[in-house]
Amino acid sequence: MLGISVYTGMDYSIEENLNYMRMAEGYGIKTVFTSLHIPEANDKVYAETH
Repeated sequence: MLGISVYTGMDYSIEENLNYMRMAEGYGIKTVFTSLHIPEANDKVYAETH
């Protein structure tokens, strides 16, 4: 299985992650791996969506 990893709360904004996923889709990648349990993640990033 070919895919990309995207993690919220790290050093990338939501917009940067979306652009990354769009770019990957352009290369035919349809699978995204992620985890919501990353202790070093910045939980304040979730406020970007509200």
